[in-house]
Amino acid sequence: MEKNKNYALITEQELLRGMMGGRDSCANCLAMFRIHGEIDLHRLESAVQNVIEQNPALRLVFETAEDGTVYQHLGGDYHYQMDLRDISEAENPEAELRKQMFTMIDEHTHFDGSFMFNFTVFRMAQGEYHFVSCVNHVISDGISNRWIVSKIIDSYN
Repeated sequence: MEKNKNYALITEQELLRGMMGGRDSCANCLAMFRIHGEIDLHRLESAVQNVIEQNPALRLVFETAEDGTVYQHLGGDYHYQMDLRDISEAENPEAELRKQMFTMIDEHTHFDGSFMFNFTVFRMAQGEYHFVSCVNHVISDGISNRWIVSKIIDSYN
């Protein structure tokens, strides 16, 4: 796939888009992992960037033309910045996690020219984190999402 060249959606993507009924975020695949112990956020950020660079599907961008046609193309260079949300001071960090996860799902992965994924680290307490992967089903399925996170972990280690 060439950078900046537009491609029509494949049949399966068109079907999935139709099933979403205009709510792009309803087809997001989530994976969440608990991390016990301190983490090197810079190293994790680099690991995510490495996996993005190695996987063109993560750099797919979907845009909607004025006539309503959705097309895809390989996005330009992407420089991942760690989305760290410290919710350790919340009255109920678990409830705050659920609330922010749903907000995160709606903030990302739209057919508006943005990338179709988000990786976020939630700090729950000292040495306790949740790593959340949110990837739209139009570029990944649940099994692929697990593979992506596995590659991030391998790259981090």
